[in-house]
Amino acid sequence: MRAISLENAAPRRWLFRAALLSVGAGLIHLVMGPIYFEDWLGYGAFFFGAAALQVLGAFLMVAYPLSRGLLWAGIIGNAGIVTLWAVTRTVGIPFFGPDAGVVQPVGVADAAATILELALIAHLAALLLMRDRLEGRSLVE
Repeated sequence: MRAISLENAAPRRWLFRAALLSVGAGLIHLVMGPIYFEDWLGYGAFFFGAAALQVLGAFLMVAYPLSRGLLWAGIIGNAGIVTLWAVTRTVGIPFFGPDAGVVQPVGVADAAATILELALIAHLAALLLMRDRLEGRSLVE
């Protein structure tokens, strides 16, 4: 992973906020994991896996600032989590586990995690644009 230097304070502030958003969403998943383990091992494993990746992502963002691959991984990974949340709240848990097909209620913790993830996606997209401007390239190169 190749990182570029942060030449001014704006990308640093966005990066710091993105890391905090990622840790926040990860901590919510970590706290909720044991509750979902009671329902089914797969649900709990998903929550702990999401928590681990979100917290690890925050540390990697700081260690490799503006890494194109990390920014895209964060956008795609968190978009996947948000999409899965939307599916489980509208048409039901897909495919697996004892609650497959059951529509889950929206709760405070899951709504908060989703808001953090949406804000994180926006921050990562902004950082990707800043990074590309610093290198003078387009978003899709």
